[in-house]
Amino acid sequence: MNVIILRAGMGTRLLPITKNKPKCLATLKKKPLLEYQLDIFTKIKKVEKIYLAGGYKINKLKKYENYKKVKIIKISDFTKYNMLHTL
Repeated sequence: MNVIILRAGMGTRLLPITKNKPKCLATLKKKPLLEYQLDIFTKIKKVEKIYLAGGYKINKLKKYENYKKVKIIKISDFTKYNMLHTL
């Protein structure tokens, strides 16, 4: 089984929290929201790959490339296309 985490949005409704980072890196109890998701999915044995698909500030996710099972997919023109195009 594969997992796709869509993280292409700019998070404008979460400003100023998302001014310098994508919304998936907003924190809860000093931990990025994305890490909660990755922790859960990496523990599920049937999950073979976890795809992080996005464009906005994608460079901030580089450290997660080394996370178990994770592959980052960059959407080059994320402002032009929507979530369905990303899928």
